[in-house]
Amino acid sequence: GERGRGFCGRQARAAIRRAITDARPEEAKADDAWRAVERDVLGTIATLKGIESGEIRGSDPALFKQNLQGRIERLAKNGESDLVNRVLALLREAPERFGLKKPVFTDRSSIWKLGDAAAAKAERTEAAIAAGPSVVATFDGAEITRDPADDRVRIRFDTRVSREVADDLKAEGWKWSPSNTAWQRKNTNASVYSA
Repeated sequence: GERGRGFCGRQARAAIRRAITDARPEEAKADDAWRAVERDVLGTIATLKGIESGEIRGSDPALFKQNLQGRIERLAKNGESDLVNRVLALLREAPERFGLKKPVFTDRSSIWKLGDAAAAKAERTEAAIAAGPSVVATFDGAEITRDPADDRVRIRFDTRVSREVADDLKAEGWKWSPSNTAWQRKNTNASVYSA
């Protein structure tokens, strides 16, 4: 029916968007990522300036700073060292550039160490990708692998699984990947434990 065609159309449009995004040069993707992060940081700085000047009342600047720090920590945890360093540079120049009375974060804040943490994570990720997929465990009729390049943990069975096993896998968040002929989840310790 109509409903089915619309859903397939949305899936097709999403697949086309992903293919176009994936085909873009890395530099263009990096520029887009920076613009999105920069917009968020500048919005937070504008809010902090509004709170400082009294234009925005009833808001706690510590909450906005905490939220901003959490976003930067997530970037560092993902190994986005270039983005983290650009954000930190923007925050360092914020008082002068935007007329803030106080710095967004003091020099003693742990946020300034996130550039090093992001670089270390990026190095570990590159090393893991270079090493390729690793076998986590093997069982009679199945193998569990971890592929850092695709950021996936996969379970490959020698034969097609029963409906009950498939239902159990789905209940644990596993998805069937026809292109990889495996059940897979995001590469996390929880996924390995679940496998």
